[in-house]
Amino acid sequence: MESIIGFFTESVGFERVLKLMYATYGRYERVFGAIRLTDPTKEEEEVLSSFFQRDYYNQALIRISLADFERQLLKKFPYANTSLAKLLEVYNNMPALQQKRKKPKHVSTLSAAIAAELLPVFENTTAQEWLLDISRQTRREYRLLADLHYSQPEIAIERMQLVCNAINALPKGSLIPLAEFSETVSNKRDTYNFETPCGQLLLKALALNFEQITPTKTEDCIKLHLQAGLLSYAKISGVIIHGLSKKNTNAFTLENLVNLEDFSTPAKKVLIFEEPVTFNAVCEHLGDRALIAVHSIGGGVSAALMFLLSKLAKKGVSFMFAGNFTFDSLIVADKLHKELGKAFIPWRYTREDYEYAVEAESGGAVLRERKHSSLNNDTLASILSLIRKTGRTASSLPLIEKYLNDIECF
Repeated sequence: MESIIGFFTESVGFERVLKLMYATYGRYERVFGAIRLTDPTKEEEEVLSSFFQRDYYNQALIRISLADFERQLLKKFPYANTSLAKLLEVYNNMPALQQKRKKPKHVSTLSAAIAAELLPVFENTTAQEWLLDISRQTRREYRLLADLHYSQPEIAIERMQLVCNAINALPKGSLIPLAEFSETVSNKRDTYNFETPCGQLLLKALALNFEQITPTKTEDCIKLHLQAGLLSYAKISGVIIHGLSKKNTNAFTLENLVNLEDFSTPAKKVLIFEEPVTFNAVCEHLGDRALIAVHSIGGGVSAALMFLLSKLAKKGVSFMFAGNFTFDSLIVADKLHKELGKAFIPWRYTREDYEYAVEAESGGAVLRERKHSSLNNDTLASILSLIRKTGRTASSLPLIEKYLNDIECF
């Protein structure tokens, strides 16, 4: 064990990784889950690339599974009688499980502590509703927080105070970088990052405020922060745009879009493509037409895409969505319909288009175990009904020629 600990202490690159894994290990009481390493340093990129024999350079966020790390640990030291749990406990000088189970004899419940210590301070503020929600959802949504309060009440109270301060300090009508906001509110730049305990609690509070389900995917977390006026992980979310300001095609990160001052455009239509091949074919055909074509990097409804569309919506344009005939695509389209309202137009989502695409691709089999609720848009709902009835899906690729013909008539 001494030689193993020596290996991991030779470089500071492992320090943050092992601390984050230690916290996750203590939370689940086993080697489970994953950590998110944001804005990794050169030392961290170097040691992780060497340890996993994988390229981790020039990434804004690195996700590391504890199980993967343990497998690599056992490969690195095949003859050592060790495990990731043992490494983490020795490295951090205290068994995480023992620390978690060492509970004081006399403590109040989390709800009682909130009522006595926090509600009097944050009464009649935006944070009050979140504190009340913790009391209502202690056993379901906030069980880990309740466990922490039982063993370490001071830390639990401090975290809730930090989140309450953040809720009450959210910007109104402007965007503030998360690191800057965090430093202003808590004197630390990383307090409210996704992977931190306070950051996870803040996501729950924001989800409550905006009447959403607490997000788990990075893009959804970025979008929720964006709704609250916080600009986080802006180098991760991206979109490719053709025809904005200049008649060319460029990739933009969310950070680029926020710093882009000019959204002026003569375009009356914005074409949103799910398939990159379809997007590329249309861009080559557009020429000097007053149209904007966009494709979300990574697919889905990214934070960068939604920020762009919100800016263009103020110009009075209509949005035409060209996507696949699949459950997931219809859900993406319905989300856009919810955000854009009457300006949203499903493009080539007729029965004839569906049957043409299915016949061209001989139809893919539907994943029967996937069940989705009804959709809000009538056109999309009719396609969903056809997919369920026929049991067939298809991509939008067979419709490329039809999209190009439509553009000639715009």
